Amino acid sequence: MDRVKLIERLKKLLAMSRDSSSPAEAAIAARRMDALMEKYDVSLAEITGSDQDYFRRNTSERAPRPSARRKRKRARPRVQRKRTVRPVILAACGIAIAVSAWFVLTRVDEFRLITTGAVARHAVDNSRLKAPSLYSKVERSSIMEGEAIVLYVTGTAVSSVPNTSRLLQDFRIIKTQINQGTDTQGFQMRLELKPRQTGMLYIPSFYVDGVRSKAIIIDVVARK
Repeated sequence: MDRVKLIERLKKLLAMSRDSSSPAEAAIAARRMDALMEKYDVSLAEITGSDQDYFRRNTSERAPRPSARRKRKRARPRVQRKRTVRPVILAACGIAIAVSAWFVLTRVDEFRLITTGAVARHAVDNSRLKAPSLYSKVERSSIMEGEAIVLYVTGTAVSSVPNTSRLLQDFRIIKTQINQGTDTQGFQMRLELKPRQTGMLYIPSFYVDGVRSKAIIIDVVARK
């Protein structure tokens, strides 16, 4: 609905609602005026104001906006600047490459010695940083009567080989082989054992430098 016509209709309804000669028609006009004001968001000041002021304000609000084409500015073409490398920089890079090549060709042996020494020192330092450990294992946990069993005891970052005399209670030590590391502190012990009796036999734990290996139970089955 046109805003001007709406205000005129609301003014007529306002005049009818103020007419005291017909209270019923005045009440109907007041209800219609309230419904239209709420529906089209019209204030009482717009209805009671002068027509000229409202028409000037209404037409100024609905003035056409300038075209978006006028606001657009012509995009300026981007000029790509050519990157120029100075001859001085190229010459400096060439000299640096030549010096590096000369150093590599003339100092290969020295560089190799330095690298080898650093790697050896790094290996020694890593061995010192390792925490001491000790563990035992067997090839089989169940054997027949009269068979031998192989026990492996391995130690890392420990100062000595453990005492294996406790094995003599249930086993006979047939053969012992110990391999100790040269650069690092550690060992690997291989013991070939033969049970003295049948049943569940106990390989005790070993203790060196504050670390202890786990005990192992062996099942020796009697021959029928």
